[in-house]
Parts: sequence; C-alpha cells; structure tokens
Amino acid sequence: MSGLRQIYHNPRNRIVAKSLLVAGLILTLIGVVVTAKGVFVSPHDAVQIGVMRFAGETEQQDLNLPAVQNLISQSHYAFVGLIAIAVGTALQIWAAILD
Repeated sequence: MSGLRQIYHNPRNRIVAKSLLVAGLILTLIGVVVTAKGVFVSPHDAVQIGVMRFAGETEQQDLNLPAVQNLISQSHYAFVGLIAIAVGTALQIWAAILD
C-alpha cells in the first residue's frame, strides 16, 4: 500500500479529515447566512435607499420608480441564489456525515 493510501485508511486520519470537511462546510453555510442578511433589502429599505427625498408623495408611488425596482430585483435574486447555496452546502454536510 502506498504512503498516501495508508494515511487515508488510518481511521484516526479519516476522522480528522471528515471533521475538517464538515467544519469547512459549516463555515461556508454561516458565511451564506451572513451574506444573505447583508444583501437582502426589503421594499421599504429599497425606497429609503433608492429614492430622492422629494420623489413621490407616498411610499407606494416610490416603489414604482426604476431605481427602487432595480434594488428590489437585485435583492430578490441574490437572496434566492444564496438560499440555493445554503441548501447545497447543507446537503454536502449531510453527505459527509453519512460517508
């Protein structure tokens, strides 16, 4: 058996390797959650960020402005993408534990 194969088949080393894999995936999952929190913009926040202070008379009018619609669209797609990454990472963690 080659040296690398002996290292991998050592039960202690496999446990360490699996632990590192799971820890890395957990950190990725935490990063996704933090990023999602930073990227998500509610419609109310989009109005506050994207509207000049003298634009519309109501928030509902402001929601129809292109800059606000763009912020809402970016926020939606970023959030959905990060959720997909989070689910994929969770599945990888599960697979690593079952392996």
